[in-house]
Amino acid sequence: MLKKSKLAAVAYVALSVLLIGSTALANIVYVANTGTDSVLAVNNTPHPYTMPFGPTLGGQPFDLAFDSSGNLYVDYGANPGTIDKITPGGALSVFATGLNSPRGLAFDKSGNLYAANLFNNTISEITPSGVVSQFASGVAAPCGLAFDQNGNLYAANEFPSSGPGTGTGTTIQEITPEGVVSTFATGLDMPMFLTFDSAGNLYASSASANTISKITPGGAVSQFSSGLYPGGIACDSNDQLYVVDNSNSVIYQIDTTTESVGTFANAGLSGGYGIALGVDVPEPSAFSLLALSGLALLRRRK
Repeated sequence: MLKKSKLAAVAYVALSVLLIGSTALANIVYVANTGTDSVLAVNNTPHPYTMPFGPTLGGQPFDLAFDSSGNLYVDYGANPGTIDKITPGGALSVFATGLNSPRGLAFDKSGNLYAANLFNNTISEITPSGVVSQFASGVAAPCGLAFDQNGNLYAANEFPSSGPGTGTGTTIQEITPEGVVSTFATGLDMPMFLTFDSAGNLYASSASANTISKITPGGAVSQFSSGLYPGGIACDSNDQLYVVDNSNSVIYQIDTTTESVGTFANAGLSGGYGIALGVDVPEPSAFSLLALSGLALLRRRK
């Protein structure tokens, strides 16, 4: 058990680690949990736990993205015009409004947030101060977003023309930094979420087909994994792929090199969708202090 004299130091380290961002092998996976209108933090080592991160949200969260300062951004399926921000201390605020059912989030290297507007076939760019502008149009029913190493943005065209927006449900589109849209890959089955590995391969989840596809930098599509019911996916810097399985509330971890599948956590989710990767916190008690906005640290200093 930690002595009181060390408790503040542990809380300070926990805050410092979280602010670094998702650059190391993830021990904490943040999940948009639609069944409880919340974001859940799921840890598998050294002390496994699943606990809320931040307060109850104003609707069902869909996708998540971290900025470089450790703030987490949330879009909604049931609150279609808003993106919220959750600070590392768990404080919730509205970050941007006036969007059109944003279903995918991704940050560029300059700290601008991009949101996929499912219902009007556009991508919005949002500055760090929350100013919204149109980045690209003619993107077919965009859902999940991901940037490659060259600053090109990729959008999963989830729904066919009979669904929301005007899409095919079989493609992934590429958008250059200048906003020029082209087809990158075809032959998919309602791709939903996207993520890149360190070699530039793109992965796309498809809950309708129970598969994850792998797309090379040249646009060649192959089946990477099957037998799951994948929602959100995210790849860490060690090329470990994390997958939310909506059929059994499990988060799987797949080595993209060996393609071996393991269980990251039996998380007890209820409708998990988008995920974002964090880094480990030394002690669960320290994470609890962080979620309480550092109150214990302030009390110790007093």
